[in-house]
Amino acid sequence: MKYPLAIVQRLIDMYGPDICLGYDIMCAFIKTLTRSCLGSKVAAFRLSGVVPSFHGHAHNRGCQLHWHPMYIEGVGLEDFEECERTFAKSNELASVTRLASPYHRHQHIDEHFAFHDQDKHAASGILSRFYSFTPLTSFKGNFILQNYRQALDRIQTDGAKLAALSQKLGTSAADYEGDLIAEREYLQDLKTEPASVQATVDYMEVLMKAYSAK
Repeated sequence: MKYPLAIVQRLIDMYGPDICLGYDIMCAFIKTLTRSCLGSKVAAFRLSGVVPSFHGHAHNRGCQLHWHPMYIEGVGLEDFEECERTFAKSNELASVTRLASPYHRHQHIDEHFAFHDQDKHAASGILSRFYSFTPLTSFKGNFILQNYRQALDRIQTDGAKLAALSQKLGTSAADYEGDLIAEREYLQDLKTEPASVQATVDYMEVLMKAYSAK
């Protein structure tokens, strides 16, 4: 666990407070994090976390309700699976490195990720000085802009659909939040038997022991 702890330390030092961190086992790692020497710093800098959307569906429903991006306010459209895409793309290296010498294998890998970082950086923004005479869609580097447009479109389209359904069903945002909380509490209560059920089980066990003793 030293490596992920070191990453968290680095992220906080570099970006400061209010970081939302995606990690495949964030639901378990948060316990290690809060008990580590970084615990007080994590709390002070309000670091939060999610289990990425793809991996989250492999976790149980109780975990999903607390850690899946779908239920975390503020994460927007992000699915926190960029590492999966990056590693999947790096599979292309197999054909050019399998017979290479160790030196050239390392060289290929280093160059691949260096160019990948440059491409991602270039794709994250757009040069505003070209706005006046170049169509925005002609740029490769409009990732943030397109995400912003997609978010606005989602709010407008889905917001209208939700409003229509809410009116038809007679529900409100408070009902949806309440349903989520109720489901969390219901699953939490399933971890232990209700007192009445446990008492019945204990009574039956005593009866069985008494019957066997005869």
